[in-house]
Amino acid sequence: MKKILSILAIILVLGLFSVPAMATTIEGSVKGFNCATENKFHPLGKDDPLVMVEKVFVVNTPSNGYYFVPNLDRDTMVSLLHQKIKITGRMNEN
Repeated sequence: MKKILSILAIILVLGLFSVPAMATTIEGSVKGFNCATENKFHPLGKDDPLVMVEKVFVVNTPSNGYYFVPNLDRDTMVSLLHQKIKITGRMNEN
């Protein structure tokens, strides 16, 4: 009986500390990281030469927050520059 109670207690504790990842949806437009954070320069489109200077692109939300999208390559982000997009997936808090 003690063994069963110990196993149940362990399962309960593990269940309390393991939170399943939930899908999050982010809506915004794709901008260069410098544009979103420092307002240094704003490429007007994907053919603008200033796009070559920008290394990282982010999703900029209407509340002026921004999110990195590490699983999309730079070329894909450039093709979506200034377009409204919606991303659904798991978000890391790091």
